Amino acid sequence: MSLFATNSSRSRRCSVVVTLATIAILSALLSSTAGCRSNDCEAKRNCTRQQVLSGSGSGGGGTGGSPIPGQALWGYRFGDGDQQYARAVTVSADDRIVLGGSYAGDVQVGATKLINNGGDDAWLAVFDADTSAAWARSFGGNNQEQLYALTNTLNGNIVIAGQFTNTINLGGNILQSAGATDVFVAEFSSTGQHVWSQVVGGPGLHTISALAVDAASGTTAVVGTFAEALDDGTSLALSAGGTDGYVIWLDSSGTILSGKTLGGAQDDAITAVAWAGGDTLLAGHFRGTVNHIGTAAGESDAFLLRLSPADNTIVWAQAYGNSDAQSATSLAAHGDTIVMGGSYRSSIDFGAGVLPLADGEDGFVVAFNADGAFQWQLPVGGAGAQRVNAVALTANGEVSAVGQFSTELNVVETTLANGTQDAFALRLNAAGTPRWVRSMGSETTRLLSVAHDSKGYAYCVGNSTGDVAIDGVVLDAAGGSDGFILKLNP
Repeated sequence: MSLFATNSSRSRRCSVVVTLATIAILSALLSSTAGCRSNDCEAKRNCTRQQVLSGSGSGGGGTGGSPIPGQALWGYRFGDGDQQYARAVTVSADDRIVLGGSYAGDVQVGATKLINNGGDDAWLAVFDADTSAAWARSFGGNNQEQLYALTNTLNGNIVIAGQFTNTINLGGNILQSAGATDVFVAEFSSTGQHVWSQVVGGPGLHTISALAVDAASGTTAVVGTFAEALDDGTSLALSAGGTDGYVIWLDSSGTILSGKTLGGAQDDAITAVAWAGGDTLLAGHFRGTVNHIGTAAGESDAFLLRLSPADNTIVWAQAYGNSDAQSATSLAAHGDTIVMGGSYRSSIDFGAGVLPLADGEDGFVVAFNADGAFQWQLPVGGAGAQRVNAVALTANGEVSAVGQFSTELNVVETTLANGTQDAFALRLNAAGTPRWVRSMGSETTRLLSVAHDSKGYAYCVGNSTGDVAIDGVVLDAAGGSDGFILKLNP
C-alpha cells in the first residue's frame, strides 16, 4: 500500500468542476469544459497548477495556484493486489479524521501494517488534522469481519459497527454470533484503546447500515436489517416476513436499552439514522404494507420517520413513492434541518412537485424542517444510473453529497463518465443550490461516505478498481478494489 498525492505531468483522466458563484475564478484557473476526458487532460486543463500535498502523507509540500471550491487537496489509497474497502468516515471536534472499512490481503497505514487473518478483516484508522497517519488497527480472525459505520462521541471517543460471523475479538470479551451473521458495536478511545463492545443479533441474518450517537445523552442508535429474529435487549422480535428493518439503542456503556422493528411480508430496510432534539430519525425503503408507515405505492417506497426512544413512539412518518422503486440511503440533521439522500426510478414527489422523470435510476437530495415539512430538493440525474450514497451537513447548513454514476452526471451541467462507474461529490448551500460538483474515476469508482471538519473541508471515502486522478492528486490502482480518501476544499 502506498500513498500517491503529487502533482502529475502525465496524461490523466480529469473531472469537471462546476461552480455557480465562482465562474470567473474557474475561468482564470482552468480551461476545462464539461466532459474533460482521459488523454486531453493537459490540453484542456492545467492539472499541475492545483495545490496538493507531497506523497509522504506527512502534510508537507504543496505547490501551485490557490485552492478553488471543490478542489482535491490530498488523497490516500489503501490497497494491495487483493480487495480493500473504505466505507465510513467522520471527523472529531479537534479535526482528526477517522475512517474504516474491510480488507483482504494486507494494507499499510502510515507506519502500521495491517495483516489479514483470513476472509475479510475490519480496519480502523485515524489521521491527524495535518493528514499524517496517527494510528491504525484491525479486527478479525479467519471468518468475515467488516466495518460499515462509525462516528465520534462528545468526549472524542470513537464508536464503530460492523458485521461478523462466528466470533470476533475487539479488545474486550470475545463476542459470539447467535446466527448466520451478527452485528458488532464497540467504542474506542481517541488513541485506539478498547472501551466496550457489544453484539446485536439473534437467530438468522443481521446486517448493519448506519449508526449515530446522541450528543446530549451519549445513546447510540444502530440500524440495519434482519431475518428470522432480533434480540432487542428485552425480548426476541420475530421478522414479519423476508427481511425487516431494525433500530437498536445502546447506552454510553454499551448496554442495549431497547429496539424497534419495521417490516411486513416482503423485504424492508432501515438504511440511515440521525438524531434531532433527542429523537431518532430513520430512513430506508419498504415494500407492501408495513407497521408504523402503511402501504407502498409501488415496487418500493422511500420513508422518513421521527420517533422518541424515551417511550418508543412514532412522532411522525412520511412515505415517498409511485408505481416504481424509490429508496433513501442516508440522513443528516443539524439544528432545524434534516437532509436525506437516495435514489428513485420514474419519479418522486417530496411535497413541492414531481422531480424530473428518471432515465433509469436517478439520485436525490432533499431537505425538511424538524417537523418533516419540505424545504428544498435537488435531482441528481442524467443518462444511465445515479445514486446518492451519503450526505453531511456543515455547521452553517451547507450540504455535501457523494455517490456514483454511470454514463453521465447532470447537475447544473453534464459530466461524462470516464469508466463503467464514476464517483461524484457535490456541495450545496443552505438553500439547496449547488456551489460545486466534482467527478472522478477510471474503471469502477464510488464514494460511500462524507464528513466535514470545523472549517468545512469535505473528507470523502470510497473504493475504486482503477486509478483515481483529480487536480494532480494521483491515486494509482494497486489491484483488485482499493479503498481511498480525498480531502476537498469547501
